[in-house]
Amino acid sequence: RGDVYTGRVPMLFNQDIVAYRCKPEKNFGTYEFFKNGGADEIIFVFKGKGVLESQFGKLPYKAEDYIVIPRGITYRLVPDDPKEDDYLILESTGPVRIPRRYLNHDGQIRMGSPYSERDFHGPTELITIDSDKDVEILVKDGPRLTKVVNAHHPFDVLGWDGYVYPFTFNAADFEPITGTVHQPPPIHQTFEIRGYVVCTFAPRQLDYHPEAVKIPWVHDNVEADEVLFYVRGNFGSRKGIEAGSITLHPRGIPHGPHPGTIMASKDAERTEELAVMFDTEHTLELTEQAVNLDDEKYPLSWLE
Repeated sequence: RGDVYTGRVPMLFNQDIVAYRCKPEKNFGTYEFFKNGGADEIIFVFKGKGVLESQFGKLPYKAEDYIVIPRGITYRLVPDDPKEDDYLILESTGPVRIPRRYLNHDGQIRMGSPYSERDFHGPTELITIDSDKDVEILVKDGPRLTKVVNAHHPFDVLGWDGYVYPFTFNAADFEPITGTVHQPPPIHQTFEIRGYVVCTFAPRQLDYHPEAVKIPWVHDNVEADEVLFYVRGNFGSRKGIEAGSITLHPRGIPHGPHPGTIMASKDAERTEELAVMFDTEHTLELTEQAVNLDDEKYPLSWLE
């Protein structure tokens, strides 16, 4: 529905994050340009490809990219075909950071981390538009939307320098850390944000001890609400899950492999599943739109 800005459907939220789904029917409506003045954005590209344009230049994106857009940047999201694009969007009140444990004391990414500097891609070709025509920009600050009219084009930049700019990171470039037995979820961490983390469950070799249980054990979360967005592959610990599904497991409620999946995974050596997880420090609330999509049978699926 809508366009790449106004078609975002809020699903989950707390004081640190708002999670949206967006499947636009067109590139633009009233506004071609957008700025989030109050939050950093992570746009995970579930499907589609295109270019994000900003005063920093052109930033190509493709399926399974994370597009990270720091707050205050005016941009234009230009899908190749808007009806093909499909996004999970995380709006963050805190800045999006690389986890501190991945960095050395000089700020470089350590060897042994699940990615390196070469896996992050910034804008390339600079766009310089010298125009004195009025340009309307939709500015978002939390729930408040404001029309701002520039007396010149926002991309009238001849050059830039600095450390704050939009970039992409593709989930296929996440290098999984594996072990003889099941590894804890923090090994999948991709980004660190105030109040929550983002993890990438990428295709990987499964645990290789002869008696290893190849899928997560039954557990509950005592410090976080857990949300999984399923992207592709065979989700070995779940039944009734497909690409595009979202699960919310609130803290304190046990969950784990569905009946029969532990034995079914015994001889598996590798998984091709890809999923995005975000775990939040504070309790997540559901929007009315999310409640309308709730699968009431999901909590009972462990009894089947």
